[in-house]
Formats: sequence, structure tokens, C-alpha cells
Amino acid sequence: GGWGLWGRLGDTWEWDGTLWAQRSPVTSASSRLGLQMAHDSVRGRTVLFSGSPTPVSVAQDTWEWDGATWTEAARPVASPPARHSMAMAYDPFRKRSVVFGGNNGSGKLDDTWEWDGLSWQARSPVSKPEARDFVAQLTGLLPKSLPAGVTIVLAPPFTALPAVAEALAAHGLF
Repeated sequence: GGWGLWGRLGDTWEWDGTLWAQRSPVTSASSRLGLQMAHDSVRGRTVLFSGSPTPVSVAQDTWEWDGATWTEAARPVASPPARHSMAMAYDPFRKRSVVFGGNNGSGKLDDTWEWDGLSWQARSPVSKPEARDFVAQLTGLLPKSLPAGVTIVLAPPFTALPAVAEALAAHGLF
């Protein structure tokens, strides 16, 4: 996914730590912008959710990459509403991909959903960030691991990034 010289992209690439290699799976999600992916390290799959296949549409599908094939997950009864530009990260402690916020084409969202590999579950946290899109979310991407179950959500213009890094360093996490 993403945007190239000729419009929306739907190609698949893998990074091995040294080189990028383009893959040519038989099936894959449609070309789109604003999608998000998270790697489920327990199941060994990369989860792709939603995005915008055209300028006037927003997808509501879930796909998984196993290293060779993209497979569309069966559409569960409960699923996050269609959206683009949301945050998504894998929580290795709870073994779930977490989606937060985004934009449904009518406005910004502030909901939280979790994917366990079989179904989506809506979460209703007591406190949460305000509705936002074009969000960055990370879990376990720091030199030292975040405490169990901690996920950080950042939104543009990312002016707080130095303060976040300083706070993480003060707690020995960076």
C-alpha cells in the first residue's frame, strides 16, 4: 500500500535486515492509502487492516501475510468500522493487534479494537486519547521493552516526541 508515481500501490515487499525483496503473492488486498499493519510475532503473521482503496471509499477488511501468501480473514460479526489513517501495533504481552482512532471519511475516531487472529473485539477504556487520525502507535519497538501492556500513541505534529523520549529515558526504557 501507499502512494507512488502512478497512484495507489498494492505491492508487497519484505526487509531482511539488509535488502528489500519484492514478493508476488497470488492474492492480496486492493491498492490503498492509509492502511495499517502490525506483525503478530506469536503467530508469525503480519496483519493489515482497512485503508482507502479510492478517494471516496474506505475499506473494512482484515488481511494476514504469512511470508508467502496474503489471506483475507473471514469477516467476523463484530469488526471495527471502516477507516483510514489509524494507529495499529501488536501487543506481545496480550497477544493482540490493537487499532486506535483513524478517520471514517466523515470525521476522526477515538475507538479501540483488538484482533486476536480470529475475531475483533471492541474495547472501552476508562481513559483514552481524543479522536485523531494520522496516528503513530508503538509497542516494544524501543531499545528496552515497554512495561507489560503499555502502548504509546502519538499524533502529528509530533512536537511532544523529544519529551516522550526524555520520559522513556528517565524510566530506563530508552
